[in-house]
Amino acid sequence: MINFLWYDLLYLPLYNLLIFFYTISPGQDMGLGIIFLTIFIRLLLLPLSIRGARAEYRLERTHPLIEQIKRRYKHNLEKQKRKIREVLRENNIGIFSNVFALIFQIVFFIVLYRIFSSGLQMGGHNQLYSFNLVPTDIDPSFLGYFDLVHPYVRASLFAAGVVFFQQSLRRVRRNEEASAVDKAILFGLPIGIYIATIYLPSSKAVFIATSVIFSMWLHFIKWLIVRFFLHDDELKKNLNQLWTN
Repeated sequence: MINFLWYDLLYLPLYNLLIFFYTISPGQDMGLGIIFLTIFIRLLLLPLSIRGARAEYRLERTHPLIEQIKRRYKHNLEKQKRKIREVLRENNIGIFSNVFALIFQIVFFIVLYRIFSSGLQMGGHNQLYSFNLVPTDIDPSFLGYFDLVHPYVRASLFAAGVVFFQQSLRRVRRNEEASAVDKAILFGLPIGIYIATIYLPSSKAVFIATSVIFSMWLHFIKWLIVRFFLHDDELKKNLNQLWTN
């Protein structure tokens, strides 16, 4: 049963999707194949991503009130936690709003690690479906620049930089003094991403960077629509209500 869930439902489909996107990518480039696969997976998860983004937006909106509660009840942690829970409940913010999308991305990350650890070449567990495209050769490099099967420091630095940029944008949107936790996330998360990926196949750094850029793209599209394409204040209000409720 475990072998069926892991191999037949996870590993084999993702391996075949990766090879498919690799085969149709310009010049049959494995890096582009990973990017296409990551975008495809994120599009499948788009409803969950939007739900998570809505929860994140509501959380940012209530962040000043939560910080005020923390300061007011800093000597009464029990009451502080109760008041914060009340604010989250009143604003319909659930801690599991984006849990399924996050879990799937973690599983995808693990499966992708196993696929690249296998060396990518066909044979053994790496079997192609009969209806899939069959490449003449599998080159595990990105634009002929670096090998995705092995760690690559510059790819890890790029992924960490993208994560840092995303966290910085969140701070700008809040437009307030950063708390100790915010600062820890702002610098700690990119550092953690860098340390983790320098010991893994560089495909992981490409996956993380692509996934984070996709998330920023979602926020940008929403901002673009509200800023330049909606001129009716009532319509903007309705869109924000749709986004936040």
